[in-house]
Amino acid sequence: MKSRLLQGGLVAGVAWLLTFTPLLNHAAAQSMEVPTKQVLTFLESLQGRQENNILVGQFGYFGDGETPTTADARLASIEQASGKQIAWTGADYEARSATRAETNQWLIQQWQLGRLVMLSWHMPNPFAPEKGSDCRLGDDRCAEDNVQQLLTPGNAAYDFYQYQLTQVADDLTVLRDAGVVIIWRPFHEMNGGWFWWHQQPKAAFVALWQQMYTYFTEQRGLNNLLWAYSPNDVWSEWATPVDYYYPGADYVDLVGLDVYYSKDQESLDLDRYAGSYQPLAALNKPMGLFEFGPSPSNGCCPTQFDYTKLLNDIRTKYPKLAFFQAWEWIYSIPENKGVAALMNDPAVVDLADLPKWSTVQVVPAVANTPVAPKGTPFAPVAATPIVIEIKIDIRIEIQQVTPQP
Repeated sequence: MKSRLLQGGLVAGVAWLLTFTPLLNHAAAQSMEVPTKQVLTFLESLQGRQENNILVGQFGYFGDGETPTTADARLASIEQASGKQIAWTGADYEARSATRAETNQWLIQQWQLGRLVMLSWHMPNPFAPEKGSDCRLGDDRCAEDNVQQLLTPGNAAYDFYQYQLTQVADDLTVLRDAGVVIIWRPFHEMNGGWFWWHQQPKAAFVALWQQMYTYFTEQRGLNNLLWAYSPNDVWSEWATPVDYYYPGADYVDLVGLDVYYSKDQESLDLDRYAGSYQPLAALNKPMGLFEFGPSPSNGCCPTQFDYTKLLNDIRTKYPKLAFFQAWEWIYSIPENKGVAALMNDPAVVDLADLPKWSTVQVVPAVANTPVAPKGTPFAPVAATPIVIEIKIDIRIEIQQVTPQP
């Protein structure tokens, strides 16, 4: 990208100062337009702080009846109760009551307000689209459709899967061109047994993740994504370990858990069974809870959860957790107790505590143009101006002439 700034002024007569940014000789110059690296660096910095070290989020919408309007109302209620604004939020590209275009518009608005934004994708089942994101044959029978077929041309599931990738890449391009950094959370809860990408051979799942990453990043130039690996916490002695499907450090920026526990539970327990906390902490990535929900043990919701309890558990038991995001509906922060105390705790990062991301005018990247390899997300680079000083010495000599009669 080349930009020119022309300034005028007098230097020993008449002089013009021409300042311009030289064209960057880099195959991924467009990657410098979105502050992806700045966001990642900020998240990495949270673990080293004594205060303002836990980023608190409230998810926006996914389920029936949940829309940008209900999400805005939920965020506003947190501010009304606490005087503080939430620092990050999120949505899902398969929201049941909102289109992707509406979701993009809402995410752009949230980013422009200064918030960080997360985007999940309950991707429709390529083997049986009518099932939504569920397994074709029901829970715990997901393995009967091997995702290796989605990487092998010549079958209907492959064709539909590739079509979906193309469509979502187009939608993500809109966000990139608006300068929005997205915490991108695909294939979540992959160690479970309810979504179609669950219970897969390890090598097949890893290949599926890496193929999406390569297509989005290298072919489509989506340099605005921070890739989030988000397994479910280990809920039984038979559950698949949280790090089993980890696709590799070169393909992941953030790690975290989806955790739902009973409101009657004494405290957050991420060490039960095989453990969820230590295996993820060992991956040495910024870490948190991408989904959190205090579930009523009786399937109803008469008892409110106190969110300061979660904050204290993180502070005292799991200090490497740098963020959490409450889910929508009955799980949300304003639907429960302790809103003001939570948001005003010195540990909490609210909207006012976030940096001002250095977003500049985006020049859309050409589709299928390779970008920088994994591990080098770029922040905007301040090029050193080149100043050319041109001195023009203008002398005007005026002589008096006596007219002839």
